[in-house]
Amino acid sequence: MKKKELYSLTEAELVNISDHINDVLLAHIEFSNDAIIKIGTGKQANLTPHHLCELGKWIDQMEDKGLFSAKELVKLKGAHYIFHDAFEKMSREGKINSHILAIIGEAKLTVTESLLNLARELLEAKFEIDSLTGLMNRSAFRNIANNKIESMKRNSDENAIIVLADIDHFKSINDNYGHNTGDKVLKNIAKILKDSIRKYDSAGRWGGEEWVLMINNIELEKAAEKVDEIREKIADEIFSTVEGVALNLTCSFGISELEDSLELAVGKADEALYKAKENGRDQIWIENGFDPLFRFEPK
Repeated sequence: MKKKELYSLTEAELVNISDHINDVLLAHIEFSNDAIIKIGTGKQANLTPHHLCELGKWIDQMEDKGLFSAKELVKLKGAHYIFHDAFEKMSREGKINSHILAIIGEAKLTVTESLLNLARELLEAKFEIDSLTGLMNRSAFRNIANNKIESMKRNSDENAIIVLADIDHFKSINDNYGHNTGDKVLKNIAKILKDSIRKYDSAGRWGGEEWVLMINNIELEKAAEKVDEIREKIADEIFSTVEGVALNLTCSFGISELEDSLELAVGKADEALYKAKENGRDQIWIENGFDPLFRFEPK
């Protein structure tokens, strides 16, 4: 399971981490081959402790950032320590020891498998990020929401609110100012959404000029208040065309509660969003499963 934190990275950041994994993997293969040759011929091998090795430092950094599963990193860290420790033992003996060599081989295999697993997670995350806006795409958001549903089943005190947002009159922006300006607006809206939610909430591009948010472990009214803050930020923002012409934009929002199905929650939020559009736009409407659709009015 990919961690949500991976989706917070840009495509360039994902590529950089993936490239680094490939570099340290090749470096360890070369180090292993070189050290075995030197020890076997009675020469001094250039050995470094686990924590001073570039991979060891990288593992510590990834643990601090929390990008990957702790289980995979613990497995990688343990194998990497064994790999370096075994080489140090064999170097002290000054000769090839078949038993230690077997330990090195097994540790190297585990290190390689773990690094490839992490690289695969990065590659999958790269293709689940919307290339224009940097937000997660619909597929990635669905995975995160489904994970949340499973977590809610295990913990009755958890909940989540689903929000659909749509840029008002977006077609006229493309028609009047061109698709380059339209893309610029989409990027700006995406940044506002991403900057406005907590690190354990989620934002994604649902399609076109439509966005989806998941706000976790919060009362419906409190979530609506947060959404209203976002609505105001967008309404107050001065956007611009690629030629520098100032633009004022608004968004409409529909809100529902996530229960057993993301599709059902999105369907309800979409109904609320339609009401917001129908009643004048730049509004928030709520579908709470009990009352008729209603407009949120901040206190």
